[in-house]
Amino acid sequence: MKKDTSNKPFQVIMDEQVHQNLKERAKQLNMSKGDFVQNLYASIEYRLARYRDKIGFTASARSDELDVKLIKFILYKDKIGLTAEEIETKLEKIKGDFEYLKNRPDITFENNEF
Repeated sequence: MKKDTSNKPFQVIMDEQVHQNLKERAKQLNMSKGDFVQNLYASIEYRLARYRDKIGFTASARSDELDVKLIKFILYKDKIGLTAEEIETKLEKIKGDFEYLKNRPDITFENNEF
């Protein structure tokens, strides 16, 4: 049987107590640390897409800069805790900062053609 090479070991530098907490949570969920981290990442990506949709940005309006801003917003919101009004205000500011992206043409490449 062929060995699965899609999963490889990686080292991540982090605070020792955070690593211990991560291991404990993964154990509580009966998951490996890798599976737990992958699920956390998937959760961030899901929330990112949800906020992108909420402020009205389609796939053609995607930008790394917008994604970074929204991920920082998600992490800030989780750490600080914001009211619904504060969330809306911050999302409106982000939307305004990236309004220019909505004017990008929606061009799809398929088989190296438009």
